[in-house]
Amino acid sequence: MVAIALAAILAGCASAAAVHVGGEAPDAIVAAPAPTPIVAPSAPVDQAEFGTGDAATDMTLLSSEVVNGLLAVRDYAPTAHPDAYTDIGSGTRGDPDVLRIYLTELDPVVEADLLRVAGTPPEKVLFLQSVYSAAAAKPVAEKVTALSEDLRSEGIQLTSWGMDTDGYVDIFIEGHDPAQIDRLFTLFGPAVKFTTDTLPAVALDGGSAGAPAPAVP
Repeated sequence: MVAIALAAILAGCASAAAVHVGGEAPDAIVAAPAPTPIVAPSAPVDQAEFGTGDAATDMTLLSSEVVNGLLAVRDYAPTAHPDAYTDIGSGTRGDPDVLRIYLTELDPVVEADLLRVAGTPPEKVLFLQSVYSAAAAKPVAEKVTALSEDLRSEGIQLTSWGMDTDGYVDIFIEGHDPAQIDRLFTLFGPAVKFTTDTLPAVALDGGSAGAPAPAVP
C-alpha cells in the first residue's frame, strides 16, 4: 500500500513561487492569489519531473529516510500547521530521493518543526512555497463537488477537479468558453484554476477569462 501511495505522489505535478533546501534561510517571496482566472491547456505529464522518468526505478531509489519522513509529515502537518501546510511529495528532476514539502509561507519555525517530525536529513528536504493551504482549499473543492451536477445541467462540463500542490483547486473543463470560466471563477473564488482541453478563446469584452493565463504565483 505504501508503494502504491508513493507511486501516486511521484506522478504528481506542481508549481511553486519559492524553494529552498531545509535548514537554509527562506527567500523573501510571498505568494498571492491570482486576481484573474488562471487558464491553461492540458499537457502530457512529464514523468521525469520528480525523478528519473521511470517510476519503477524511482521506487528502488527511495530511501527509508524519505519514505518515513513523507508518511510522518503527511500525518502530522495538517493538524499541527493547518494555515501553512499544503501538500507533500517526493523527488526532483533526476533524483527521486528528495522530500518536497509545500507551505504557504517559508517560515523557519514551521520548517524546523517539520524537519524534526520527518527525521529526514535536511539536505534531502525541499520546502516550496504554495498559495493556499490544504485546509483553505478543502471547502472550495467540496463546493465544486456539491455544485458539479447543477453546472453540468447548465452545459458547463467539469471532467475532474482536485487540489494541486500549489493549493489551487484545479478544475478540468471541456472547452474554453470565457463566459463559463468567468462564472466558475465568480462562483468559487480565486482559489481555483482551470485546465482545458481547448486552447484559449478570445476574451470577453472587459473580461479576463480568455486572456493569456497569468503565471502561478
